[in-house]
This record gives sequence, C-alpha cells and structure tokens, in this order.
Amino acid sequence: MVTAASSGSRNITGFAIPIATALTIVDQIEAGVESGSVTLGVPAFLGVTLTESGVVASVVGGMPAALAGLAAGDTITAFDGMAVATSLADLIGSYEPGDMVTLSFTDAAGAAQTTTATLVEGPAS
Repeated sequence: MVTAASSGSRNITGFAIPIATALTIVDQIEAGVESGSVTLGVPAFLGVTLTESGVVASVVGGMPAALAGLAAGDTITAFDGMAVATSLADLIGSYEPGDMVTLSFTDAAGAAQTTTATLVEGPAS
C-alpha cells in the first residue's frame, strides 16, 4: 500500500479497515466500552527493560523500579507473589497505576532481595 507517508528511505506498512468497523470502534471508545480490540486508559508502569533471559537490562531513573532499588543485572523472580516465568509485562498488565506491588529479585551479586514499588502511569503502547 502506498500512502502519503511513504518514502524511499523507510518501509512503512499501512492498514485499511472498513469504515463501518472504524465507526464501531469509535462508538466503543466514546461509550467507554473495552473489548479485544479496544483498551481504554493508560497502562501501569514499573520502569525496567529486560533481556530475553529476564535479567534487568536497564532501569528508568525516577520510576518505581529505580525507587525500589532495582538495577541493571538484577533478575526479577516474583511480581506481587507471582513467579515471573514468562512475561513480566503480562503480569503488570493486570494492575493499575497507583497499585503497590512486592518485587522479589536476585541482585547482580546473587543475593535474594524483596522490596515494594508503587506502579505509575506508563506510556501508551
């Protein structure tokens, strides 16, 4: 699909949906109704990025993870009592900004740690 945003230097993918579908989605948003395709509000945010193996790659300064004492090289082992076996993002996704959670982690030196953090509003994804 060629769009007005297309350029020779970027690969831009455009998506088209029928206007009836778009208007249905607009109606859902205006009515405050969530569905599989419509999520309202802002996500909860901890402020860490993880490597594929689950190790903390970086911590966003001033965000809950940093304020709770997490640092690059730590491994988060439990989020609010739930083992971090697959995706930390999936666990955080069931919480709201302002929720206080318990984080269990192993620091870079190998010591087990437990701390709390209050989630904040994250960037929309």
